[in-house]
Amino acid sequence: MVPLPHARSRRPRRAPAVLTIVSVAGLALGPAGSAEAQRWVSPDPAGDVTGAIYSLDPAPCGTITPVDASAVTDVDLTGLSVRHHRRDVTVELGVSDLPETGTELMTVHLRTAKGAWAVDLDRTGRTGFGAFFYEEPDWDALIEQADPDGDGCAIVSVVIVETPCAGLGHRGDPDLDVVRLTVPRSCLGRPRWVRAAASADAWRETDEAWFSDRWAPEGVEPTSFIGPFGPRVKVGPVAGTQTTAAPGAGRTAGAPSVVRHLVLTVTPDRVTAVPDPLPAR
Repeated sequence: MVPLPHARSRRPRRAPAVLTIVSVAGLALGPAGSAEAQRWVSPDPAGDVTGAIYSLDPAPCGTITPVDASAVTDVDLTGLSVRHHRRDVTVELGVSDLPETGTELMTVHLRTAKGAWAVDLDRTGRTGFGAFFYEEPDWDALIEQADPDGDGCAIVSVVIVETPCAGLGHRGDPDLDVVRLTVPRSCLGRPRWVRAAASADAWRETDEAWFSDRWAPEGVEPTSFIGPFGPRVKVGPVAGTQTTAAPGAGRTAGAPSVVRHLVLTVTPDRVTAVPDPLPAR
């Protein structure tokens, strides 16, 4: 499934489309580390991007048509890396070929003993990525509420409000084919450990096709609407060689609220999410 675009400050409106929400990716930096370590790395197979075109017809569930994605490399995830230090959590997503500019959406999901958060990193033809940090709802509970029997179509509306997080850092590095995110631990409640998941998506304007990849090492199957997650990475001392993302435009308390409005459509074999078109603001 594919993460959805959302309305955010100072950004153009995107054409409405249905995307499936996906999850995690693994960075090809080496073997997976221990859950006791302060750093964890996991590779993800290359060439596993999927593509689809969604049509609203016929109502109420519409139609999803597969699209060839064999040549798509800008959202082909190759790995996921997590560093958990005293001050922040740094997540890196490896990509087969990250272009200088493009239309991509990278989503990082973070789980701790204190809560669930996510960060959407996206750009629409720009050089740099924008960031949208938010506390995630219980997707499985929403799906169950919308269609408890799982035997037909159901629709549920979800509104997500951006969470202030001063000091959020993010950067795309086309030379290294890496997208890097740094989240201050204060924004996550200063957890003792963190687990991560991620996804990457792109939209082709000519035919409104969406392309998506998720982290799924060999032998690992998706476990949820946005799973699977990596192991717990415990907080550790700040390493002398620590790399920190370039400062992002972190929002501060008192800034205007920004929302994302999703409409989840549930069918027996999949869940899709339709972004309600909202004006840029």
